[in-house]
Amino acid sequence: MQEICRSYADLDRRINVISKKNGGASSARNAGLDCARGRYIGWVDADDRIASDMYSTLIGLIEDYDADIADSQYYQVVDNGVIKSGREEQVVYGSGNFIMHEFFASRMKPGLTTKIYRRELWNNIRFPLGRNHQDFYVNVLFALRSLTYVRTPEAKYYYIIRDKSITTTKTSRELREAIYKYQFTINLAKNNDYSKLAKTFLRNDGISRLMWRYYDISVNSKVPNQYVYNHYIREMLGWSIVKYLVFSNLPLKTRISYILLLLDFKSVQKILHDWFGK
Repeated sequence: MQEICRSYADLDRRINVISKKNGGASSARNAGLDCARGRYIGWVDADDRIASDMYSTLIGLIEDYDADIADSQYYQVVDNGVIKSGREEQVVYGSGNFIMHEFFASRMKPGLTTKIYRRELWNNIRFPLGRNHQDFYVNVLFALRSLTYVRTPEAKYYYIIRDKSITTTKTSRELREAIYKYQFTINLAKNNDYSKLAKTFLRNDGISRLMWRYYDISVNSKVPNQYVYNHYIREMLGWSIVKYLVFSNLPLKTRISYILLLLDFKSVQKILHDWFGK
């Protein structure tokens, strides 16, 4: 593989080959950031693919809208075909708090690979080591800044769905990762540099992502010592989970499912899931 990479580097001086000990995805991405010299930063996962004009399209958006981050929709490639994300029909863009509203409304996805970024955005940001879903940890920081964000309705990225990938695996390790992500988000909400609106978004988003991931893992797999996790999550969330369930816009059946899950009534909750879905 190194020989193939170096052969391309010999053909194009813009290509740099980095050889390092395997330290995980975050370590590799940080090494790339340390060596990056171009105007923009983009990411492609090794088992996915992109449209041939993806980067020319995104760079054109950054230049046309004087944006900091340009984004696209994507295709999920599964065994029986492709599924396109999003239903937008025109370019969306904005500045100031726009990116924050887009991110916390899940219109701006937390993934890296559909986007390009101005390189200077990364000057003081690196990926956390030892974490899955590293893209969330950095994109939430960008969402809290006053940046110009633009998104095309066109799908330019092809996300290949495979069994046992990080995003499809449902294990207790993924549950612990969801807890780490919640703790990270709540610690951000304690930062006095952020507005009251940003802190509200962070607190609600932290609970929402944790509970959805916990629900998904609980229903679709057997979690060892689940009662221990139930107790820990109840203690960690405290009254915030009560307020979230009362004042959020969640469907009633979702609220009931979350309550049954936290109260250790998994068998009843699973019956509801099988009958009615989430």
